[in-house]
Amino acid sequence: VKVYGQDYNPRSYAVAASDLLIKGQKDSRIELGNTLINDCFSDMHWFDYLLANPPFGVDWKAEKKEIDRWPDFRGYKGKLPRINDGALLFLVHMISKFADYKPGNKDLPGSRAAIVFNGSPLFTGGAGSGESDIRRWIIEHDQLEAIVALPEQMFYNTGIGTFIWVVTNRKAKHRKGKIQLIDARERYTPMKRSLGDKRRYLDQTALDAVTREHGALDNSKTSRVFDNIDFGYRRITVLRPLRLRFEITDDARERFLDTCPELYDALLSIEDRMGTEPQSDWNIVWAQVQNIVKTLPDDQGWAKGGKGTAQRKIFRECFTTVDPDAAPVIAK
Repeated sequence: VKVYGQDYNPRSYAVAASDLLIKGQKDSRIELGNTLINDCFSDMHWFDYLLANPPFGVDWKAEKKEIDRWPDFRGYKGKLPRINDGALLFLVHMISKFADYKPGNKDLPGSRAAIVFNGSPLFTGGAGSGESDIRRWIIEHDQLEAIVALPEQMFYNTGIGTFIWVVTNRKAKHRKGKIQLIDARERYTPMKRSLGDKRRYLDQTALDAVTREHGALDNSKTSRVFDNIDFGYRRITVLRPLRLRFEITDDARERFLDTCPELYDALLSIEDRMGTEPQSDWNIVWAQVQNIVKTLPDDQGWAKGGKGTAQRKIFRECFTTVDPDAAPVIAK
């Protein structure tokens, strides 16, 4: 086994590099560099296995200026995620290192990746966003094999829930077009002594159980298998005609006259002729209100110009409420 890796954090880099030196891994390499903009292994494109635990919720604003000048990001030409969380960019980078795959051909072995995410890459961004487009790109290439939900309090510096995404371009034949979700949140063992926020771990029994579930590819209490298409959706806007109920109440009358005291006589005339009972067809009500106001002296009705428009708007806001059972408001 030859190990290659890089890290932006000098301390993490030093620990990893010294670890390999101590173990005598002469053919392995650990480099110091920013993975997103400085690929220290740009001349190497094929790796058998890729593992990563990128930072959770860390923005990539500093890297965006340079990445925006590129024609694509590691071969991915779609939208990129928002700058407040670049976790999915690490996954795109890993996929760019996949070996080509052809069944039965040892020279085209394919690759497999596992990456630790928090919940954000699962659900952040609606249809058409950068995050959604990356998820769509991975699923439409049939590379997302499984997602494993881990227990909370598994990591030293955070207690939030985390997930392992298993991504590969060499899915077994019976996994083609399928995505497996495994729930391992309750399979933890408490630590005798906590380490920062880390208070739990997965013992060998739990690891074996998850491995067996993954291998079985069956539906059970803690495992679900879905078709790729089950995760696809589009976001549409449904516009429903506005429906208003008209009613003159004491509270509404008070609010209206506080704002438009000059329309006191007009309101009395409207109330006298239309009453205070609720009416569910605003189109008819508004036509009647306009006719009543037209019969009043000029100094008692709607003002001219913009002030009159504002008065009409305030009248509607005070004396109407949205009612799904009312008649649709028809805009002319």
